[in-house]
Amino acid sequence: MSPIRDLGCETVHYAWDKAIAPRLEIDSGESVRFRCRDAFDGAYAPDSTEVVKRVASGHPLTGPVALRGARPGDVLQVDVLELVPGTFGVTTFVPDRGLLAGDFPDPSQGLGSGLRVG
Repeated sequence: MSPIRDLGCETVHYAWDKAIAPRLEIDSGESVRFRCRDAFDGAYAPDSTEVVKRVASGHPLTGPVALRGARPGDVLQVDVLELVPGTFGVTTFVPDRGLLAGDFPDPSQGLGSGLRVG
């Protein structure tokens, strides 16, 4: 069994774009541990007390990873062996978006945790 390769979250990008150069190249059968930033790119912490207005850069993405020998049109199998959540999480309600879009037209309604819109 090959060692697990690590791909840290020090460098991220914010677009699905095939022009972005791979940060890691692997062979078939290798395992990669992705260390990912949260969707808010670290804007919140357990002691946060206000809603932070996000920069519209998007969700931080770790990668990409290239598979040696893979060609356009190939079917790849990716097995997720383990998913370890962080110690802190954030959720949002955005008007007209997401699963509960119609239930929370005012984003501040979803702030039962004590955060306030600032």
